[in-house]
Amino acid sequence: MSTQLHSSHRHSQAKDHERYQETTPNPDHHHPENFIPTLPEDIILDYLAEGAANVVYRISFPPRSPAISSSSLSSFSDNNGPNTPPPTELEAIHVNPLFQHRLLRLRKSIPSSQITLQTFEAFQTTIAPLFPSACLVEQDIVRLPPDLLDAANAGLQRDEEAGKRTVSRRGVYLASDESFGILVSDMTPNKEVGEVTVEFKTKWLAQSPSAPLDARRCRTCALRAMRDARARAKNEESEGDYRREGEGLCTLDLVSDDRRRVEVAVRRI
Repeated sequence: MSTQLHSSHRHSQAKDHERYQETTPNPDHHHPENFIPTLPEDIILDYLAEGAANVVYRISFPPRSPAISSSSLSSFSDNNGPNTPPPTELEAIHVNPLFQHRLLRLRKSIPSSQITLQTFEAFQTTIAPLFPSACLVEQDIVRLPPDLLDAANAGLQRDEEAGKRTVSRRGVYLASDESFGILVSDMTPNKEVGEVTVEFKTKWLAQSPSAPLDARRCRTCALRAMRDARARAKNEESEGDYRREGEGLCTLDLVSDDRRRVEVAVRRI
């Protein structure tokens, strides 16, 4: 699904930001030059993936102004009046490097979701200090242009009608009252040169908030066991052989003092 904005320049979402300011720490100090950039209104979104709480898009832009040669300047002078400024006096159109090779993460409208400002602040102040910066996917907060969320939600609805959206994700859309999104580095591997991406989520090291108090499985193993049980009830295979009981990855093994368990976990990633 690809969505391009055609903004009607309606009122911005500044009131939403003001409404959040009283309860949300200001994230501007985490960004260079002490400001939050705004995505261009001509941004093009291409649906990449979604989870329970967010939808992730690839972003691109229409072609920008080409390089201007000396011959082009001469021709311009010959064909335009004296009151028309030459191209060198007009502001060139370029894409902010901050937006290049990035993905845009937008939150869904679900009861448990936090506004993006709070999510970004929590990552910067709680998660980021725990790890070397080289081990973290780069994140930057950005303001959303008018109509972006409406256009993206319309795209999700079109995908549903065409049967392209996962059944379990249907009926839930992006939070239309949100004013911000988060840019993350595009870690898509280049398979032509043998690249692979290994993702590690910090939540894997904590028990699920909804787990019973006497739970003995970690959240990853509990999820796999639930899927295995459902598959057995339907007399079906689980989602891939590596998910079968006794063969799946327990992420807690990655921090085990037992070298053998660590090696097994790495092989199963």
